[in-house]
Amino acid sequence: MSEKKFDSKNAEKLLDEERISSLQPQQLVKHLSITPEDHIADLGAGNGLFTLLMAEQTEQPVYAVDLEPNMLDMLKDRVDTAHTL
Repeated sequence: MSEKKFDSKNAEKLLDEERISSLQPQQLVKHLSITPEDHIADLGAGNGLFTLLMAEQTEQPVYAVDLEPNMLDMLKDRVDTAHTL
């Protein structure tokens, strides 16, 4: 395990279109076969690239955990924005 923490100043890199294209998060989440009954904990959630996609698959609570409070603040902002669309 790495002892180096991700610098939240670089958080936008996690949502970079090139990174998303390379990772294909929708495909990864699809392989999890999440059901509406599943409860989810996203450990190391960051600013929520996978968290929001998983939340779309379940009707249950999704718990996002990250050591960096700034990352969770960014995730909350993304959730708030998604709910206003």
